[in-house]
Amino acid sequence: MTAYLQYVARFSHDCPFTNPIHTLDMLQMAVVASSGFHLQQHTATLMTPSLRFLLLLAVVSRNVDRHGFSVDYIANTMHPLACLHGKEAPYEKQV
Repeated sequence: MTAYLQYVARFSHDCPFTNPIHTLDMLQMAVVASSGFHLQQHTATLMTPSLRFLLLLAVVSRNVDRHGFSVDYIANTMHPLACLHGKEAPYEKQV
């Protein structure tokens, strides 16, 4: 996981809202939220170790190659992502 976090940090953009520090903040929030300390006993058992790992992986991967702009901004300014992938969900369409 450490190597993957370093990989994500290397390819993250240095933007005010989506940067490596934001990614670590979101990861910390997900770790605490998925730890189950605040959940009732029967709810905490729903979060299996593999499900928790997948949740944490999704949180870290979410901001890979995000440019720090909202979808509306990208669409309205004809950002290169909107030109390449269209105005509807340009982040989700880039592969």
